[in-house]
Amino acid sequence: MNLNQLINYVLGNYPQRAAADFKKHQFKGNQLSKLLKPGLNSINNNQLILTEGFISNGSAGQGNWAIILWIGLFDSEISVSAEAGFDVVYLFSADLQCVYLSLNQGWSFYKKEFKPKAGLKNIQRVADYWRSNLAVQSDRITGDDIDLHASQYQGTNLPAGYERGNILSIKYEKGAIPSDVRLMQDLLEMKSLLVSLKAQLYLPENLAYSISFILKQYNSSIAEESTGYSINKAHQNSVLKKKLKLTAGPKLKSKTSSKRVSINKPDYEKKERENSKIGFSGELLMLAYEKKQLVDANRPDLADKVQQVSETKGDGLGYDVISYSIEGEPKYIEVKTTANGINAPFYVTPNEIRISQKYQEAYELVRIYDLNGDCKFYRIIGDLSKKLRLTAQSYQAMPNFE
Repeated sequence: MNLNQLINYVLGNYPQRAAADFKKHQFKGNQLSKLLKPGLNSINNNQLILTEGFISNGSAGQGNWAIILWIGLFDSEISVSAEAGFDVVYLFSADLQCVYLSLNQGWSFYKKEFKPKAGLKNIQRVADYWRSNLAVQSDRITGDDIDLHASQYQGTNLPAGYERGNILSIKYEKGAIPSDVRLMQDLLEMKSLLVSLKAQLYLPENLAYSISFILKQYNSSIAEESTGYSINKAHQNSVLKKKLKLTAGPKLKSKTSSKRVSINKPDYEKKERENSKIGFSGELLMLAYEKKQLVDANRPDLADKVQQVSETKGDGLGYDVISYSIEGEPKYIEVKTTANGINAPFYVTPNEIRISQKYQEAYELVRIYDLNGDCKFYRIIGDLSKKLRLTAQSYQAMPNFE
């Protein structure tokens, strides 16, 4: 069976839910269900597609017929199923009137990580990011929205996840499926785009970090071309493989500033954080450190709840990571990172000071230093106005007309 025959067979034999005899089509043991399971492994010339590291499978449902059936092609280093990661997938519309060859994303990851409503927004943002960063050679491949004709089905957000997760696609209409040669050419083109996407991932071996990196850029409204900064991926990868070492930190002196003084970050500090070369790496390191501490303490349940909230909820909370003590008490962690030494000064915002006063001993400022070397850190716990020597960098002002 070639690829053309496989697609036409599915379109002509998959049971339609609207049909009167739908319930007569038993799922268990059905020939179509068996045909879809191996995916592209069963087609002629599959060796052209299933090169080293690539696998394929498909699904008509889990115990019952799915609303949207699919046949996927996966790079095993970044995805092994349609639930997480990035893949090339044939998505058959619910009414079986068309099928899309789509460069897509695993919806289940976003649903679990961000909950459905935010997940749909974030998967769309990541799709938009890749449309802007992938070079498409074929005019047959578009970034247009896909429509799986599934809006009438209630109680599931999976079709919407597929639609929002679409990055690039080719649409084939029932009754006008191209030749097998054309289908294979299209599939190879889309596979090439998946390879290109993988090469641009922030950290291919950790998709959660890679997606977090993309969303961080979106939330900060930062693009490399507008800042003049480039992302040195090899450098960042090496940083994230480091292990943080806890130290005592420098001696804290008594504060000399007034609580009425506004403390702000100057522009160069903002640039350093927003281009994600320093601040983002520090947050990810602390996220991994906190998770490991809880796992080592036999609290994997709490480790699963640790979040980089600067990414999932935004940058204005006054802390970057929420973690937990072994007893389950929350910890609100603001991360300050530098490639310089232990005595390098850092900047805090008025909001960070207010939040530290609100949470008191549950608030931690973590200072990561020597990022490119030994990668050490120390903690400052509690009310920052009492623990730091603050120097004013800006003032709130109003005209004085007297």
